[in-house]
Amino acid sequence: MGSIGFGRVFPEYALPQEKETATKSSFTTKSVWGHHPPQYDKVLSIGLSGIKKEINEKILEESSKDYPDDEKLNLYRL
Repeated sequence: MGSIGFGRVFPEYALPQEKETATKSSFTTKSVWGHHPPQYDKVLSIGLSGIKKEINEKILEESSKDYPDDEKLNLYRL
């Protein structure tokens, strides 16, 4: 709603493959029913703190490489 008629534009975070999967399920990033986290079962099993821990581990793993992928690091840091 904020991006329609109110002069605000929100960045899109969904990856192309996520958008494709959502389309097959009749969801979009703009629909009310499309606003659910992917892998909801994972959120329930390890919680948001567990997901944050995984992200931080991925950042450390990528950062320790000789040639870290900046695109991956930026995605992890979002």
